[in-house]
Amino acid sequence: MVRDFGWKITVKLVRRYTDENGTVTTKANADLDMAVDAMLQANRLDQVLLVTGDGDFLQVVDALQNTGCRVELIGFKNVSRQLQQQVDAYYSGFLIPDLLPIAYEPRNEWGKTGSCVRGVCTKWFADKGYGFLRIMDHISPRLWVTDPREQDSPYTSVFLHVNELADEVTEDLLMNRETVLEFYLNESDQKDNGLVANNVRLAFSVNR
Repeated sequence: MVRDFGWKITVKLVRRYTDENGTVTTKANADLDMAVDAMLQANRLDQVLLVTGDGDFLQVVDALQNTGCRVELIGFKNVSRQLQQQVDAYYSGFLIPDLLPIAYEPRNEWGKTGSCVRGVCTKWFADKGYGFLRIMDHISPRLWVTDPREQDSPYTSVFLHVNELADEVTEDLLMNRETVLEFYLNESDQKDNGLVANNVRLAFSVNR
């Protein structure tokens, strides 16, 4: 099905190795194939999207950029900090709508009232007990427009009250932009077209 949509598929067999302690390691060794493929096509590409967290791709990213390619990165856990800084744009895969489904909400309509979404805290006023979260509500070529107040921004601001925070979500975690929060969206009773976050839980943190 993927090939029918014009994608080229490179299949790598997964090999499993068991060491003397009985620990099983799985490897596909696809990194070299990806690097060579990207470099061979670089002169015909305007943009390259990498989905990895491996710092071994630093030199590949640098080489692609030197050919004039814009290189963007989607990562999840354990993403190389240097790689994030080297690429032209980095996006957390946890925050992309419907990329990672919500297991306990199989019919979830991301971004709709009552849906479960993931986002980050952009402002937190500890003395007042409230702040604001930001979610990506749709995929857009203008993902760099991160201010939800801009008309063409694909992001939405969500009000957060301290009473909606799970015990595991500390103030330090809230202040860290790499902390991904999972929560439900509901309409605000006080602001027209406003959204509030309910049942805010920790989805992912670099500290964990």
